[in-house]
Amino acid sequence: MIAIIAVVSVMVGAVLQYFVTRYLDGERHHREPPSQAYADYLKTLCEQAQLGNRPYPKGREALAKAAETRCRILPIWTASRG
Repeated sequence: MIAIIAVVSVMVGAVLQYFVTRYLDGERHHREPPSQAYADYLKTLCEQAQLGNRPYPKGREALAKAAETRCRILPIWTASRG
């Protein structure tokens, strides 16, 4: 009888651990992209500030990266406001 209870307890623990781990992984996937998008945006703003509005390729590249990261942040920002 004790052996059956032990086996059932191990099985219930394994099933609970599976579902909790799955839930936490899903939460992490929802949390990481916005954080990474904001970090990328701040990084490109710093690059742009260092380069200024130069007409050189690096200046244009910095402006393009800033616009791209701004587009990634916009849906996150509007979702948090709504």
